[in-house]
Amino acid sequence: MLKLLMGSLAFLFSFTASAQTPNPHCNASGVTHFRVSGFSNFANLSSIQNLCDDETMLKPYPALETLLDQANAVIRKTTALLEIDPEQFFPEGVRLMIRRDGMGVIDDFSIGDSVILTRFADWRGDSFDPSIFAHELGHVISLIASFNDESPMKDFRDLPIFQEGFSDLVAQVSTGATTEPTSDFPQSIFRQAIRDLNKHYSYQASQATYQPVAIFKNLSRACRATPNLNPNVRQACSFFDSELKDAEAYSSIAAVNTPFSADACFYSLCDPHALSLPWTSSLVQLGGTHALDALKLLIHGSHALSEHSFQCSYASTEGKAHPLSIVAVTWEDAFAEIESGFDPATRATWEQLASGSALNSASDLGLKWQKEKILPLKAQALMKTRYQSNDVFYNSNNVCSASLGSSKNVPAECVIVCE
Repeated sequence: MLKLLMGSLAFLFSFTASAQTPNPHCNASGVTHFRVSGFSNFANLSSIQNLCDDETMLKPYPALETLLDQANAVIRKTTALLEIDPEQFFPEGVRLMIRRDGMGVIDDFSIGDSVILTRFADWRGDSFDPSIFAHELGHVISLIASFNDESPMKDFRDLPIFQEGFSDLVAQVSTGATTEPTSDFPQSIFRQAIRDLNKHYSYQASQATYQPVAIFKNLSRACRATPNLNPNVRQACSFFDSELKDAEAYSSIAAVNTPFSADACFYSLCDPHALSLPWTSSLVQLGGTHALDALKLLIHGSHALSEHSFQCSYASTEGKAHPLSIVAVTWEDAFAEIESGFDPATRATWEQLASGSALNSASDLGLKWQKEKILPLKAQALMKTRYQSNDVFYNSNNVCSASLGSSKNVPAECVIVCE
């Protein structure tokens, strides 16, 4: 009886162990957590189960195994180019989730060390967009780099001009594009969302170019002009129309011919994707490895920053004043880091490109805070105060977050003062 019991236990243990063999398509230097959620074609897969834990779970879905291989290939190439040790940089690996979304591929995003790719409900796992994944991976890299006190990204990541520009450059150097054509949408529609860094962009364009209203207007117009849309795309187009109405209602700059203004961006919440295009496209047009070199400098550089210190305070939900010392950086600090790697000839070419793109027009982009009538650098100090605060209200309340871009009806709890 004891032999029989021991034999049964041994069989059970061996079965359990084999069932928990990690998926070989996941690895410590790449994707370590993988989830799929909301798709009828993968209804048998638990949306809360880490599919990397068990190699048997994806066996019936070779398309998902191929997708994991493609994602890991992007991670390997990107980290090698940026001279990052993936196992040290991502100690828990990269988390990848693919979920159902009515806007399809256009709604991809990242949170912490997680990349969330979005697809239509009928997705079969047979489409993967390396450049979009690389862009979201760029957000993960910039966030983790910002945790390192020695990395310039600690200071530069919060500058609006870098929020999407860094990730666009990561995608460009890793895959050759910031956004690729996708099977989700007809190209007549999706090309409106593509940012081509081989084109020339300039802050001499109108203010409307840099607001969210611009992209949704273009998408809605393309939807109306494209015949025979499938149900998924028709639903997405209705979302674009809705977003356009919201953007138009929020926008404070209606005139198409209004010149670009960094001041105005602070009030109308300019689109950070569009805001980055003049400087990222200038770097790409500089040619050679300069875009890649700029990324490595932003991650690993040690350029001495000019520090601007401010004493700030805010009122907590208990009504107490909380002091905080803030060190802010400027646009010029960020570009001093990038330009530190230029030889004289490259610097001369860069200055020509910068002049043609009117980069000086954005020298204090996102730093001004007209409501308080304070110096440009103090505005960045205000934003850093909110992020560094341990006050629950500032970290989680959307009212304060929304008030950063508005001078109207700011709640008393959201007022931050810097001296």
